Amino acid sequence: KQVLINSGIAGAFTAGAYYMQAAAASRNTAKVMANENVKIDAIDSPDAVFIEEAADGLNNNLSNAYRNTSVEVRQVIEQHGVTVDEFIELLDSQRQLTNVEAALVETVRMEIGLPAEGTIMSKTIPQADIYKYIYGEYDSVRRFVSLEEHSSAITGLDAQYEANRLDYDGSLFKPTEGVSGIGVNENSVINVDAYTVKDTVYGKITYALDDASQVTLCTDIPSIENAPYTGRGFTASKEIILPELVQSPRVFRTGDLLQIYDAQTGNVLRIFVYSSEKAEWILIGGI
Repeated sequence: KQVLINSGIAGAFTAGAYYMQAAAASRNTAKVMANENVKIDAIDSPDAVFIEEAADGLNNNLSNAYRNTSVEVRQVIEQHGVTVDEFIELLDSQRQLTNVEAALVETVRMEIGLPAEGTIMSKTIPQADIYKYIYGEYDSVRRFVSLEEHSSAITGLDAQYEANRLDYDGSLFKPTEGVSGIGVNENSVINVDAYTVKDTVYGKITYALDDASQVTLCTDIPSIENAPYTGRGFTASKEIILPELVQSPRVFRTGDLLQIYDAQTGNVLRIFVYSSEKAEWILIGGI
């Protein structure tokens, strides 16, 4: 039996409705969210952080992983008699699971299930690729994606990088400055061509799933080459339990959103909506 984790947003937002919500959000310079009941204030801290906003009565001593993980995912985990903090240890890419632990992780992932048609999905894209999307070099969304409801607590590039485990070999995400991601001091002798300038923005593509058969669990075999991928159905984050999915190439459709965020604050800088008729991204808001 398929168990869907979508907090009621599947079917509740069509692409057009989501576009209208984004337009309204841009007029108020508020952060655009798929769930209209979720309101997250802009983060003023100079460092990117995970949202740690607790609901009324929630114990402030709860871990970041508990707070950042969606309610529905937490409920699936806890019904097996384990806590979020215990379960997240099983997702550590360096941990060798016992048969019992592996079975638990697989069961939880199967119970979370796959998204239904209409579910709002999202994919984080690096600064280096933003223009390639805006100017049509890339015409589709593909590979690793997540439900917007699952990842909505992730704000700022540092948090996006950790939660989605974007620290894979050849990653285009640059959350730090230096050579090969290693910071250098002013006296260092460096190869200019190898020097990495820290990203100042990142992007996120948000879209309504129109063909549920095109989103699946990843079946790649974990290896040294594709680390930190674990093959367990979740990213190996230590700050959030985030189910990961694979989207077959899906050409952009009218109503898809591309939002550009400030890397440090997580504030929305620009909002584009896709027009299939014009075959282009149209700027509809920002600051």
